[in-house]
Amino acid sequence: MGKRYLVPELLSGCRRAPIMSVGLNPNLRGATQPERIYPYFDDIQQYAKHFRYRTTFKYSIADDFYQSHLVDGIFVLKEGERVPMDREYVSMYVKYDAILTAFKNAINVQDADLSLGDDVSYYNFVVCHSPGWNMDSATEKGIVEECFDNRGFFRKQFEQSMPKAVIIFGKAIMKKFVAKYREEFDPNNVPDPNDNYANILANNKYVMTLKGKRIRVIFSPHPQAISGVYYSLNAQDRIVDALKEEYEAGNLEIDPKTKHFKRTDVDCKFCDNDIFYIGDCGFQISE
Repeated sequence: MGKRYLVPELLSGCRRAPIMSVGLNPNLRGATQPERIYPYFDDIQQYAKHFRYRTTFKYSIADDFYQSHLVDGIFVLKEGERVPMDREYVSMYVKYDAILTAFKNAINVQDADLSLGDDVSYYNFVVCHSPGWNMDSATEKGIVEECFDNRGFFRKQFEQSMPKAVIIFGKAIMKKFVAKYREEFDPNNVPDPNDNYANILANNKYVMTLKGKRIRVIFSPHPQAISGVYYSLNAQDRIVDALKEEYEAGNLEIDPKTKHFKRTDVDCKFCDNDIFYIGDCGFQISE
């Protein structure tokens, strides 16, 4: 399709998945990796289906093919020529999958079919692709205000999903999240974004009540941006500990019929509605 404006990313996975992971933003890899491609959709049905069923990879043009089709630095194709694609695994999404696998082992439910997308949805605090946050503070502030405050992309999809547990990666998101939902947290245990991660992880028992529903909020260092802190503080283990507490308390339950977690108690018509149909809901049996 050539160069186009990229569409905002939707919440990936099931809208009623009981666990949600939130990163900062989808990286604009094409800024430094010209082989990387991004989806462009013919209609809203394709758009919705892509994000409902996307997993841990994105696509890029096979490097040999790309290099062999460069003409004066421009990628040139013949009309109708097919382009071979490689799967590029997204490290952040792989981290989400690793957390789910560790959690599954911790609660010893080996016969369950827990999976990223179906049981853990994942989203980005800022939904537009960007090449990084190496920008002046005014520009950064403007992007966050437009995306989070004015358009409310994250807030709308978070409140539509109402997960039982949400994992927030990074201080930038933590600050805005706490500022927005401060009044919804247990007044005896309000998270402090200015605290260090050692204390935050040690006191990771934060609970909020939103629209009458209880949500466990788990804060973690960003495993990519500050990987040294993430690994030195064993952040994955602390996340798993918190999720295990929710499971043992009965807030996360395996449905023996579907072998997935039971869905959240929200009205959802994402897969089948008056505008588009991307498939029957596989979790109606959980009702």
